[in-house]
Amino acid sequence: AEHAGHSAIGTYRFTAHFFYQWVQDQLFRLYDYPLPQPLTVASLEGPGVQTIARLDITRWHFIEFHATWWRKRVIGGLGVISSLPQLSAGMKAHFKLGKLAELSLSGTYVSERRNNAMSVAERSRNWQIPQYLRIDASLRSKPLFRHLRIGVYAHNILDADIRDPAPRPEYLTSMVPRQGMSLMFGLEVE
Repeated sequence: AEHAGHSAIGTYRFTAHFFYQWVQDQLFRLYDYPLPQPLTVASLEGPGVQTIARLDITRWHFIEFHATWWRKRVIGGLGVISSLPQLSAGMKAHFKLGKLAELSLSGTYVSERRNNAMSVAERSRNWQIPQYLRIDASLRSKPLFRHLRIGVYAHNILDADIRDPAPRPEYLTSMVPRQGMSLMFGLEVE
């Protein structure tokens, strides 16, 4: 479904996709003590929704929001796939700051993740990765001498504790950490 139109602020567009996925013969690695089992095959199915809303204020100014939810289960009753985030949402915005610079902001929310329960080992080794919110920003100059830009880039401004699942969570219980807050300066050639 899609809807677009004009308002006093600018042009807007809203899109929603409703879907039902069926994946046959997905490969999974099941970990059992002491060594990993070979890959196992399972089929997945489940519903989902994806939405996008965008407001173009001018040619240089826009705001966009998006959200996705899905729920996949293993056909045959082995459980729900919970090792991937089932809900995520984001925002992007871009603004022209006079004649000298551009500001871009983005934010991403990801729901919690938990261990799958497709084998005895997975059910006995519980792990959970909490939800997080990551915000990034960049400030770039307009082109200087028609080809150069100077920029400042900030990633994970809130220093969110972002982690990925470990292959063997019983040995690395704190999971695999990802990059924290970072600040970079750059020179771009166009």
